[in-house]
Amino acid sequence: MHDDTIALITFYSIKKMLESLSNKDIKEAMNNYSETLKDNTKIYSKDLIDTLFAYPYTKIESLEKTLQITRQTSSKYLKICEELKLLECVNVQKKEILYQCKAF
Repeated sequence: MHDDTIALITFYSIKKMLESLSNKDIKEAMNNYSETLKDNTKIYSKDLIDTLFAYPYTKIESLEKTLQITRQTSSKYLKICEELKLLECVNVQKKEILYQCKAF
């Protein structure tokens, strides 16, 4: 999947999110995600939460670049978030795996 396809998916996801959620709902969801990560893991960071909510669909490479972390760390973060039911793995193509923020 090309980056422009991901951008298009993200655009429509954000549009849908903005139509259905208020700022209060988004802040509450972000707080819930923060608390879940703080209580259950050692990977909490405000930048991670901000990134998950800025990009409702993300992939390992995107998180790696945005947070300036290794691919291995990015993969670990996404897997942990998936195990905590914060993200859902979505197979788009055979080689492309996107992670969708479940708050949206």
